[in-house]
Amino acid sequence: MAKEKQYHGVVVPMVTPFKQNGGIDLDAAEKITDHIAGSGACPFALGTTGEAVSIHTSAKADFVEKVVKANNRRSLTYAGIIDNCMAASVEMAENFFELGADVVVACVPSYYPLTGDDILKYFENLSQLVSGPLMLYNIPMTTGVSIPLEIFDELSSLPKIIGLKDSVRDIDRIKQAGRLWRDREDFSYLCGCTPLSAASLEAGADGIVPSVGNIAPDLYVKLYRAVIKGDLEKADGYQNRSNSIGDIFQKGRGLSESLPMLKGIMHVLGFCEPKVLPPLRALNGNQIVSLKEAVDNMRLFEKDGSL
Repeated sequence: MAKEKQYHGVVVPMVTPFKQNGGIDLDAAEKITDHIAGSGACPFALGTTGEAVSIHTSAKADFVEKVVKANNRRSLTYAGIIDNCMAASVEMAENFFELGADVVVACVPSYYPLTGDDILKYFENLSQLVSGPLMLYNIPMTTGVSIPLEIFDELSSLPKIIGLKDSVRDIDRIKQAGRLWRDREDFSYLCGCTPLSAASLEAGADGIVPSVGNIAPDLYVKLYRAVIKGDLEKADGYQNRSNSIGDIFQKGRGLSESLPMLKGIMHVLGFCEPKVLPPLRALNGNQIVSLKEAVDNMRLFEKDGSL
C-alpha cells in the first residue's frame, strides 16, 4: 500500500436501526456508532446498507446528528446524500456539514438512463454546489450503471471531490484504480466489495467499506493494519473469517434478502430491532431463530473476546 492519505482506512456502511413504528431508533444508532468508532473505523450513515433511499428526508438529519455526536471525533463521519433530486442532495449535504459530518457521499441518480457525459456533468455540478468534501459512489447493483474509471479520473481533478467508493466485484478494475490513484495524495479509492477487502488494499486501495463491518468492525481494522504492515498472510486469514461471516447473510442472495438478514444478525447481537423499511421485508420469528443458530455457530468471538 502507498502512504496513508487523509481519507483512508475502514469505513463501515452502518445499518439504520428502526423502531417498530418505522421511526429511527436513535439510542440504537448511538450504540452501533460506538461499536464502529470504538474499533477505530469510520461510520458511514445513510448508504445502501443503511436503507437511505427508503428513509423520509425529515428523519435523516436527526440520525446524522446522533452519529456525529456518538462518534465524538474518534474518526471521520461519512453521510450519504443519495437522491434522484440534485437540490435535495445539496440541501442534505449542507445540513449534514453543519451537523458535523466530515464527508458527504453521492451516487449517480438511478431513474433515467444516463450517458457518460451526463454522469460527468452531474457530478461536476454537484461538486460545485456542495460546500465540503464529496466522495463519489459507484454501485451498479442499484443504479443500473457501472461508471468507467476514466470518468472518475477526470472528475478527480475537481477540488471538492476527494475520492471514490467503488462497489464492483472486479479485481482487474481494482488494480486499474490502484494504478491510477495510489500515488495521488488528493484522491482516495475505497473498495466497497467486502470479499475483495484484502486484495484491494494489496492492490493499492486506500480503504475498504465492508457491510460486514457492522457485525465485526475490529476484524476489518485488523485486516487493514495487517496489510499496512505487510503481513499479507495474517490479512488473508482475516479475509477468510470475513468471508465466513458474510456468507451467512450474503451468499446466494440479492440486497432485498441480505439486508434484512444483516439487520436480523444485528438484532441477535443485541444492537437493534430487526425492522427494515418497505420495500424490504423484515425476517419473521422463525427466521430469526434460525439466524440465531447460525450466529452462534459462526463463533464470531474467541473465548478471550478477541476476533
